[in-house]
Amino acid sequence: MKTSLTFILGLMLALPSVASAASFSVTPSTGSYAVGDTITLKVAVDPATSTIYTAMLNATFSPDVFEVVSFSMNDSLLPLKMAGYDTIDNAAGLLVKTGGYTGGVRSSSQFGTLILRAKKSGSGSVTVNTASKLLDANDVNQQIGSVTASFEIASPQVPATRPSSEGTREQKITGVETQVPQTDETVVSADVTATSTRAAQMFAAAAALVTVPNIESWIFGILVVILGIGFFLQRNSTKK
Repeated sequence: MKTSLTFILGLMLALPSVASAASFSVTPSTGSYAVGDTITLKVAVDPATSTIYTAMLNATFSPDVFEVVSFSMNDSLLPLKMAGYDTIDNAAGLLVKTGGYTGGVRSSSQFGTLILRAKKSGSGSVTVNTASKLLDANDVNQQIGSVTASFEIASPQVPATRPSSEGTREQKITGVETQVPQTDETVVSADVTATSTRAAQMFAAAAALVTVPNIESWIFGILVVILGIGFFLQRNSTKK
């Protein structure tokens, strides 16, 4: 019985510590994108009831789906660029960034901005691992648990094919009756033919009048013939 009471008391004392543990957060935590898109993630630190002076982000991501384009640490931090504390490995899918808050932070604060590029369709994730650290003034790690952001990446859309301009032009040619353009020579030839026809008609009419025995009709027929010849010659000279 004494052992049970001791266990329960110990559990009750541990609960506030768990509830007040500091943690990282990633926004957005879900989303749908396409291959080639960039995804901008905001990483923040929540100190809970602690005061955090040093933050080390240890995150893994799906290297077959994502690659890190850049990581920009918040201006309020002093970055720690040392081996093991500052790493971007796209082949292994590992990101480690460390920085110190001057004077410490007691409320939720931005840690940095992570930009990923989706390079393959499928499901991909970014996880803040338990290896991350949020240290207080005594260098005690207040970080607990892990955080995962999951995303769906779709294949890029293939644009619809368009018929070639040659094919369209060919359809227009075969679908419309072909018309032969008229040239100047064609117009002149048509005019000459029409003039010749009118002259022939005038000659025929004059010849009919000449055959009439009436002297007035005979004289009038000769005049018509002369006028017809003059009109024909003038028309031809104008065309030339």
